[in-house]
Amino acid sequence: MKPIRSYVRRNGRMTDAQKKYLKQYFAQESSLDQEKISEYAFIGLEIGFGMGDSIIESAQTNPDQFWIGAEVFHAGISAVLQAKEKLDLHNLQPLEGDVEHWFNTELVDVQFDLIRIFFPDPWPKKRHQKRRLVQEKFFNQVIGFLKPGGILHFASDHEDYAQMVQDLIIAHPNLVATTPPYRPMTKYARKAIDAGSGIYDVAGINQVA
Repeated sequence: MKPIRSYVRRNGRMTDAQKKYLKQYFAQESSLDQEKISEYAFIGLEIGFGMGDSIIESAQTNPDQFWIGAEVFHAGISAVLQAKEKLDLHNLQPLEGDVEHWFNTELVDVQFDLIRIFFPDPWPKKRHQKRRLVQEKFFNQVIGFLKPGGILHFASDHEDYAQMVQDLIIAHPNLVATTPPYRPMTKYARKAIDAGSGIYDVAGINQVA
C-alpha cells in the first residue's frame, strides 16, 4: 500500500544560487560525517526546519552543539547551506528528504539530546488529519532516538495538534511531560502571532536511565 505523506512537494522554481548550493550538497554533503558528530557532547535534531530560521540560530549561538536538520523542500535546504557557508557553521548539517529514511540509514546509531518538531503541516480538516506527520507510530520511532534525559519539543499554532502530541507524551511509558525549552522565533511563528493565533509548545523528557 502506498504510504500516506504528511507533505506535498512544492519546490517550484529555484534561483541560480540555490541550484549551486544544492548541486554542491548532492555532490559532497548529502551524508553525515559521523566522526565530526562524535566530537560533540550535545546533538540536536530538527525535523522539518522550513527555511532554517531556528536551526541556524541554534547552531550559531551554541557552537558546542551539533545540529542536524531534515527537510524535504529544496529552498529550505539551500537557505541552510548558504547560512552554513556564510556564518562558517561547522556544527550544522542539513539532510534532504524524509526523516524516516535517515532514521533507517545515516541516523540509525545516533542518539539526540533534543529533537524538535516545529509547526508541521497541521492538516486541520478532520478527514485530512491522517496526513499529520506526528502519529503514534512515528512518535514512538522518534522517541527511540532520544538519549536518556533527552527532550522532544513540539510546537504548533493548532491547539488540537499540540494536545494530541501532549496526550502521546503522557501515555508513553518512557516520557514525562516537562517545561518546553527555548524555541527560537521563526518567520512562520511571527506570522501566526500577527494573525492572532496562539503558539502551543509541549515537551517530554526521556526518563529511561
